[in-house]
Amino acid sequence: MSITGRRLISLNLVYDYPVRWSPYVVLRDFVQNFYDSVGWRDWSRLFEYTCSDGSLTLTARNVGFSYEWLVHIGASTKRDAGGVHAGYFGEGFKMAALCAVRDHGWGVHIASQEWELEVTSTDLPIEDRVLKSLAYSLSDRSGPDTADTVLRITSFHDHDVFQSVLLGFYYPENPLLGKEIWRSEKGAVYTRSRLRKPPKFPETSRFEGPGILFASFQARGSIPVPLVFCLHNHRDNDRDRDVFYRLDVIFLLAIVVTDMSAPAAAGVLRELRRFWRSARGTYTFQTWWPIIENLVLKISTSPRTTSLWLSEFPYLLTVSDFKRSNVAAANRRSQALAWMQRQPEPYRLVQDSFRHLGYPSLEEACRRARGFTDRRPPQGDEIVRLELL
Repeated sequence: MSITGRRLISLNLVYDYPVRWSPYVVLRDFVQNFYDSVGWRDWSRLFEYTCSDGSLTLTARNVGFSYEWLVHIGASTKRDAGGVHAGYFGEGFKMAALCAVRDHGWGVHIASQEWELEVTSTDLPIEDRVLKSLAYSLSDRSGPDTADTVLRITSFHDHDVFQSVLLGFYYPENPLLGKEIWRSEKGAVYTRSRLRKPPKFPETSRFEGPGILFASFQARGSIPVPLVFCLHNHRDNDRDRDVFYRLDVIFLLAIVVTDMSAPAAAGVLRELRRFWRSARGTYTFQTWWPIIENLVLKISTSPRTTSLWLSEFPYLLTVSDFKRSNVAAANRRSQALAWMQRQPEPYRLVQDSFRHLGYPSLEEACRRARGFTDRRPPQGDEIVRLELL
């Protein structure tokens, strides 16, 4: 295919524009464009890449568009997607291209249909000053038509960063995903594979761990359990798609589990057994309590799943919080705990939401077993001793 009619298009985007994106963010935005155009269902089939020393090439099969979508600030090829995707070769591409060539010294080339362009710069005269502006060197391509879109980055050596970016997008074949527990149009839950997370992978502060939270098809946080939660229909106004705080992760996990089937909820609850006794907490984001409660409530909607759960875990006892000033409640709790420790059954204490599955409270189990100290009138020598006291 030959190239003809080369011309320069200024974007009126000055080099001094105050945006600074790291290599990770730049690559993520480039990949996002391809991801939005191909879609997660066809990602493994229609997206290809080659990565060699000094270059990276991304290809979307059977995807084409006009270069004019890359010219105007605010334009996007996205149409009627209901906010599902972030751009699809729109405004984000321009910012990513600016940071790529200005800050990281990469060359950026993209081709689709009958055109090809290279990201470059040009002079932009304003009054008595000449500013440097981002520009495209555009060429027409003659020859057989191609339905593919190809992005080539040269002077590129951040291969590890690219692998981290690539694994940060949701698709069922993502090697970070293990066994599928549940999947629907709204979301999914998987176990984690044994593959380690690459460097620079999104990590939630004070919530680090092997697990991952995907929101809107991108990795946005970490979880301290080997599970992967996906909330496909999450919407926020964060154009930068920053890593979630712990409170965001807890909130979104609680949403994911409300859409699961009862058997799937049982499977996830088994994996979260270390959090079964989570306290309610002053704030919901401080604890796993709402996630565990939602899973329990989902299991309780299915008599069969509830019966299977009770058979598998017959020795759970619920505990609820009480005010420390309640001396009577504290005394009963102490007696009940002493009773439980003497029993041959392997009792385990869990949060009080498990009552929805039919489990008794610790105090109720102790009462049924007559484990509490009974009040009765003094007898025999007890009367004499009490009189002496």
